[in-house]
Amino acid sequence: MSYQNLYEIFDSLVGILLFAVIVGSVGDMVANSNAYTSNLRNQLDGVKLYMGTRNVEQLLQKKALHYFGFMLNNRHVDDKPIKRYLPAKLKHTMQLNIHQDMLKDVDLFKGSDDKLIYELVGKLKLHLFCPGDEICKRGDHGKEMYIVKSGQLTAMAEDNHTVLFTIPEG
Repeated sequence: MSYQNLYEIFDSLVGILLFAVIVGSVGDMVANSNAYTSNLRNQLDGVKLYMGTRNVEQLLQKKALHYFGFMLNNRHVDDKPIKRYLPAKLKHTMQLNIHQDMLKDVDLFKGSDDKLIYELVGKLKLHLFCPGDEICKRGDHGKEMYIVKSGQLTAMAEDNHTVLFTIPEG
């Protein structure tokens, strides 16, 4: 057996190994994608059953179904269970890594000290809103500040038909 034959055998084994790794990775990605979708669909089935047995009005049922459609299309992952398993310092560092660029892009915080951004990241809470959701209305006492990470926010007049202004991302 020559060196060329050994090289060919080695090269073939490496090729087979790489192929197996790639196929396995694709299989894992498909399984994870299906697990997310399957979990969300199970939750949706539970909500449908609950709404049906409790005779929830059609408009609210439609909003709930719209929410699950939004979650399926945008593949939102709830970070609360993930954060529960992390130590506080690591959790805060991870949040800083995820959100600091977004905060620095907000006009109010441009040029702010890194310490302020560090403190703000610890105060952030994720809120998801679907199109058409009412976040607040005239006369409400504001206790929160919202940063639009994706989509846009439209301020409507009291008649719910007249657009007063639109707030874009950031």
